[in-house]
Amino acid sequence: RPPGAHLFPSSPRRRSGVVFRGSVAGRQPVPLHGVYSATKSFDQLLGESLYVELRKDGIDVLVLEPGTTETEFHEVAGEIPHAGQSASEVVEIAISAVGRQPTVIAGWLNWARAMVPSRILPRSLIAYIARDIVKNRTPIENR
Repeated sequence: RPPGAHLFPSSPRRRSGVVFRGSVAGRQPVPLHGVYSATKSFDQLLGESLYVELRKDGIDVLVLEPGTTETEFHEVAGEIPHAGQSASEVVEIAISAVGRQPTVIAGWLNWARAMVPSRILPRSLIAYIARDIVKNRTPIENR
């Protein structure tokens, strides 16, 4: 579209939104789930870029990083289930964040797990720590 053109030039200005389901795993290397963490990193950068790019067109973009959520994810991913937030709690957090910020990490503990290590430890050490955590949550036959 040409510069300055709006997506909906003939309609009244309305707002809409897009929510990317990111992951705190996208903020660090995660051995044994390397492709997953890399794609979630991509989702985060794409969503944060679109947040800025599309605001002028009335489109809100949010990257939701839920951390551990009580769903079937662990079973599908071949992991040992572990406690987390309910899906409804995560959805409430996302809805309250749309239009206010580009990214939200659901829950203070998830925020701390995602943000603190990268501020105090080298990424190479974080990768080893993440490997050990994932290893303990993955059945031997799936490692």
